[in-house]
Amino acid sequence: MPVLGLETRAWGLGLDVYEQKNKSSDIKVKSLSDVLGETFGDLFEEIKTYFSPSEAATTEPGPQEYYIPEKTNMNDIDTELKKYFSTTSPIRMEYYIEDTSSSPTVEVGDTSSSPTVEVGETYSPQKMEGINEPKGGGDVVFTKSFVELMGESEGTVDHQGSEGQFTYAYGILPATATSLGLDPANYSNRKQFAEAVYGAMYKNAKTTYADVYKGMTDSEKKATLSLNINLGRLPDGIVTALSGNTKDFNAAGDTLKEVVHYTAKQDNAAGTMIKGVMYASKGLSKRRAEEFNTLMAGQTGFSEVTRIEVEGTKAAPIFVWKDDGGNEVKRFASSKTLSPDNSMTAIDIQ
Repeated sequence: MPVLGLETRAWGLGLDVYEQKNKSSDIKVKSLSDVLGETFGDLFEEIKTYFSPSEAATTEPGPQEYYIPEKTNMNDIDTELKKYFSTTSPIRMEYYIEDTSSSPTVEVGDTSSSPTVEVGETYSPQKMEGINEPKGGGDVVFTKSFVELMGESEGTVDHQGSEGQFTYAYGILPATATSLGLDPANYSNRKQFAEAVYGAMYKNAKTTYADVYKGMTDSEKKATLSLNINLGRLPDGIVTALSGNTKDFNAAGDTLKEVVHYTAKQDNAAGTMIKGVMYASKGLSKRRAEEFNTLMAGQTGFSEVTRIEVEGTKAAPIFVWKDDGGNEVKRFASSKTLSPDNSMTAIDIQ
């Protein structure tokens, strides 16, 4: 909404006053030309009376202090009006602030919903505090919640991954961030960086696997996105099981238990890990079990996995998922050697 100049608004008000005063007569104010010349002196007196009635009533008649010649123009009128209003009492003004975001226009001065700013008052930005604050919702809320989940499973500090490569906090690989054009140096902290990375990855995942994400609950989406991010894709078995309106979560769970292998990115100092060799990971089995819990939480007959045990040998490990009662939920016998940094000791899901 445009801001009206002080003199223009006062001029319009003056015209209204003049017309009200002459409602009972034949004089009708139709345009500016109707009040120029002889009638303008009367109009100007009416404006002064309207804003300073007591002063006008007690002042003795005298020489016209603000004489307006018969032949004048709008510049002269504006000058006189400015002169007059600069010496009278402060006038109430309304400031209109246009919000260029999706929020509606906010009118400061609308006493029903927001503060009024008077002329001469020191305006405080705090009066409009939060007016343009993004409300979030939808993907924004989901992404924030997903980042919290990744913080719990991957940690909130930078670290060395089991594959032998540097990993940012919240489980983000440098190569992944680079492929998205995102640099942690441009964010205040790792959490904000993670929200940007995972927000972009979620958007891409929904486009690539639209049929999978369609109709899912947030919990199901989190499990699917976690797997998608960890592998850089969704395994064919997961896509087949979860596509369409009728999703087979049991089949998806069976696929999850098998996705526990990784390829070493570099040799380790002890020489027990060899770059390019594929290993079975107890840590990955734990992550798959956590994804299983999130994905299956709303399904009939679901039993939460709370412990991962390793049977067999290091050369041929068998990962066994168990619930709180010690009952077996799933098991998977790997054909790959157990990762050199893994032990055969069981691990719990907190």
